Amino acid sequence: MTIKDVTRRDFLQIAAPASFGLTALLSSGCNSLTESSSMTQALTTPSMIAAKSSHTFSILQVTDIHFFADTPEKDQQTVRDLRNLIKHWNPDMLIATGDLWHNNPDGRGQEFCEWSAARLSELGIPWTFAWGNHDRLDDVAQGHTIFEQSPNSLYSRGDGFGNYRIEIQNKRSNEPLWQLYVMNSGRDGLADRERQWIQSETDQIKNVPGIAFCHIPVYQYKTIWDEKRANGIKFEDVCFEKDQGAALEAIAKTGRVQAMFVGHDHVNDYAGTETEVELVYGRATGYGGYGGDKVEKGAKLIELDLKKKTYSFLSVFADGRTWQPDSTT
Repeated sequence: MTIKDVTRRDFLQIAAPASFGLTALLSSGCNSLTESSSMTQALTTPSMIAAKSSHTFSILQVTDIHFFADTPEKDQQTVRDLRNLIKHWNPDMLIATGDLWHNNPDGRGQEFCEWSAARLSELGIPWTFAWGNHDRLDDVAQGHTIFEQSPNSLYSRGDGFGNYRIEIQNKRSNEPLWQLYVMNSGRDGLADRERQWIQSETDQIKNVPGIAFCHIPVYQYKTIWDEKRANGIKFEDVCFEKDQGAALEAIAKTGRVQAMFVGHDHVNDYAGTETEVELVYGRATGYGGYGGDKVEKGAKLIELDLKKKTYSFLSVFADGRTWQPDSTT
């Protein structure tokens, strides 16, 4: 299916930084996402979070918030929804999987980054962030520092590129219960660096289940839909960018990752399994992004079973409603 009203291309052209007194010129400097230094193969030091319960741990995934893409009123509407999502679902942590703010017009990306991080900190629960293709600023090192030093943040620059791990631990014994692998998919999708990083991390972690998070979907999100092996809704093509399947092959090869959660495509919300990894779209959250006329803005609630080492998920909304597909559509 295709979007009849606003498409991704339309959104990129009409997103209105002018409503903030900015010009429409966008920074082309993607050094904000691709620092040039060699990747270390050493195991990165994870961020730690203790599970409050011995039975479950819940994660609220929000994605494609796009602060500063439209009017301040729409951003305030998004902030209200974030607060209400936390109020209704009381998650143990929140992860924003990319496009937290919208580009770097007139070099204001750092300002946007600081403002956006502050809004997440104000929610009052542990939170973290995966880089999206629109999360741009002139100095990515400063961006890492902003996120690392923000209140309640679990973010780490990790390998230096924003690939890092969060370990969920038993609050009494410090036993690792789950690993969350957070990756920077840049503008083109997961690259060799991320594939090598996750293989290096998981090689040294035994018998602990994991979930991967990034912004841009891997190629196989297209495959599972085309082959009718996915349940949910799809209103736009899968924008897997330059990935041709190698990313999921590397992730599946680890044998440690049960599922992958992404964003990027605002009006897709479906899931299916490929090579024993469940591929799940998050529900687009921000009113500054396109697609609200097709797919209602919301979030994805993920619940980890700490005893059985399994997980479940459903789409949730700021007023307490839920949505889950019951058939392939």
